[in-house]
Amino acid sequence: MARPEDIRILSIRALSPAQLAMIRAAVPGAIVTSVGAATAPEIEAALTPDIEVLLAGQGNFSIKQARALKWVQAENAGVDHFYDTEVWHSAATLTSANGAHTPHMAEYVLSVMLSRAYNLQLAQDYQSRHEWGGGEQRARFTPHELHGQTLGIVGYGAIGREVARLATAFGMRVLATKRTAASAIRYDGYTLPGTGDPEGVLPAAFFALDQPGQLKLLLNQSDSVVLLVPLTGATRHIIGATELAHLKPTALLINIGRGGLIDQPALIDALKRHTLGGAVLDVTDPEPLPQDNALWDMPNVVITPHTAGLSTHYHDNVVRVFSANLKRYVNGEGLLNVVRRDLGY
Repeated sequence: MARPEDIRILSIRALSPAQLAMIRAAVPGAIVTSVGAATAPEIEAALTPDIEVLLAGQGNFSIKQARALKWVQAENAGVDHFYDTEVWHSAATLTSANGAHTPHMAEYVLSVMLSRAYNLQLAQDYQSRHEWGGGEQRARFTPHELHGQTLGIVGYGAIGREVARLATAFGMRVLATKRTAASAIRYDGYTLPGTGDPEGVLPAAFFALDQPGQLKLLLNQSDSVVLLVPLTGATRHIIGATELAHLKPTALLINIGRGGLIDQPALIDALKRHTLGGAVLDVTDPEPLPQDNALWDMPNVVITPHTAGLSTHYHDNVVRVFSANLKRYVNGEGLLNVVRRDLGY
């Protein structure tokens, strides 16, 4: 068990007084420094030999000076920006900020499903032309309510479980994936109190991604599918032409994970041929999406500029995850959200 007064903690981000107070309350007596460094030289200058714990939003810096470094808490749920860095190849434990993106990313998913279900884009189109859209046109606004629909969640982590909780409240049937057939359905990462589905009781069925045909079974049944798995060698283009062919022609595909999860040319082809109902893309490949990309002009596509994770409370949430982990660190308990480098997340 570590003594708090012996721990030196560095946050690369400039923390607010309230955020610093949260950390200090978790580890009374620890020395906490917040520097607001943006570039690699600035970060490296702040990394003194006695720094033991580091809160960082990036990994493109040298840690040679931080000889006492034992643990790096990332500010993000995805840790692909740490790949092949000194942090990644070091012996320091790396933890993600899984759980910090709830509830806002889950609310994003529900908002785009509701917008489509209630034809808000169509209403916007009529409004832009100063047309009422009543009379014979009124039937075009008939909604396809979420109640009774099936939602497939590919990646049942902190965000996926909060999506499931909200979708279930709307009366949706939820299907979810897990990494392997042997993977536990219980979630052992950070969960904001009152959110999510830690015990994994909400999905009507789970589908193992390591089992042939399982993902296709989920896709076949889903009216909407949301992608939430991290981008790794195993998940790149997890949705390609074959998988798109297993979706209903009315289905909505929502990607708030990483652009590389979808084979984008195959997606464009499916949308053009109307074998897929629509797509909501908060992430693309590449980013920014080139101006001449066909996705921009497709009426059945909604594009947002990687903003689903934005929240006025996000960094407070990151500090809550960090503080919960600091308590465990001081008490010699296992940390939450430990990154498995062999899996890439």
